[in-house]
Amino acid sequence: MAFGGRATGKFSASSLFSKIPMLSTPNLHVENFAYNNTVLGNTDIESHWDNDTKGIAMNADIAQADGLHSFV
Repeated sequence: MAFGGRATGKFSASSLFSKIPMLSTPNLHVENFAYNNTVLGNTDIESHWDNDTKGIAMNADIAQADGLHSFV
């Protein structure tokens, strides 16, 4: 699994070495977002660390070249 593109935006992290780390990307934009070398479109991502599940929760809006959107 490989991801690609040019990402810009803010990344926030705190308390990384505690039992309740906080990580988030409140407004990450990826130009030419690609998955396994296939460009899907320009993408806006909001993500954060979910300490309960020990995983990343993510919402993404992928704007495709034809004007359609995919929501992940």
